Amino acid sequence: MKGLLLTVFCFITINMYSQNTTCDRLVNKGFELLKQGNLSLAIDKYNEALKIDPKRLEAHYGLGVAYSAICLKDGSFCNEAIKHFLEAEKIKPGYRFTYRNLATCFIKSEQYEKAVTYCNKAILQDSSDGESYYYRGVSYAHLNKKDKCCAELKQSLKLGYSIAKNELEKYCQ
Repeated sequence: MKGLLLTVFCFITINMYSQNTTCDRLVNKGFELLKQGNLSLAIDKYNEALKIDPKRLEAHYGLGVAYSAICLKDGSFCNEAIKHFLEAEKIKPGYRFTYRNLATCFIKSEQYEKAVTYCNKAILQDSSDGESYYYRGVSYAHLNKKDKCCAELKQSLKLGYSIAKNELEKYCQ
């Protein structure tokens, strides 16, 4: 009886380890494909990883990044990007650049109030992140809050995010 229990325990442990390493390999392959710009195959790998571990943080984040690249390019898959970034946020609040990525997807899908909310969170996480100030400024511009827009874009530029200069000239002259 003890031998049988030990065998079952070893089998379960080996099986769990095998699933984790398979999931790790899929996530790593997804990141490699993402870096190469092969979004479709990266999405496939992350989805395979989520079949093994539905709460895999890196897979949700990777899917968010892949879908947001498509979202920013042509406006499609924004909801999928948002869904996976929000799932990553549930699993581990403040993970990497989740807040700023959410903000960009909300801007692209014209949900400017939500974009401001996530820029606020990103700035609380890192007050020296000029890019988050930039996106908050752009959101304020779309919300017709010129004074706030200009203040954010100036702060963004002050923090070294040079792209803000064009928007500053566009909205604040």
